[in-house]
Amino acid sequence: MKQRYKKLFLPMRLQPPHLGHIQLIEKVSELSNKVILIITNASENNSWNPFFAAEREAMLRKSLDENKHSHVEICHMPSFESHEEKYEYAKRNFDLVEGSIVVSGSKGIVNAFPKRGFKVIQPKEILDDMIDISGTRLREMIKEGNKQWKQYAAKGTMYYAEEFDVEGRVRKFS
Repeated sequence: MKQRYKKLFLPMRLQPPHLGHIQLIEKVSELSNKVILIITNASENNSWNPFFAAEREAMLRKSLDENKHSHVEICHMPSFESHEEKYEYAKRNFDLVEGSIVVSGSKGIVNAFPKRGFKVIQPKEILDDMIDISGTRLREMIKEGNKQWKQYAAKGTMYYAEEFDVEGRVRKFS
């Protein structure tokens, strides 16, 4: 996919940021003049969402090259019960209009947003060789005591690993 887009929306949980996230951000950055990266917030900390949005943003920013990603705008979105609420919030706050392009592998977004006039591009459509890791798998590795999780973590996650007690936080909620 070589098409260049004016603006792409990229919602991500980043629990925590890993190399797969960075790979996707790199690719999306190549395809667009402006990337609106939306960190979806969790209302509470639990095994699914052990890190606060501000922590995830700090880990992500430390992982990205500022010069290379100056056109990536990082925003936050609160947690919502329904995709309808997410859609309405995004429309009001991120200039999401009909025809906007959202990059996501989330089943909920893939199923709901096209019905509202948005084009959804899944990561597998733009990445030739996806890094085989997910936040869920990374957290499982941490819970299991598998130190290989560190080879999949984004550099900012490793930078803040001690300060944010990444291993302890994940284990606390397991």
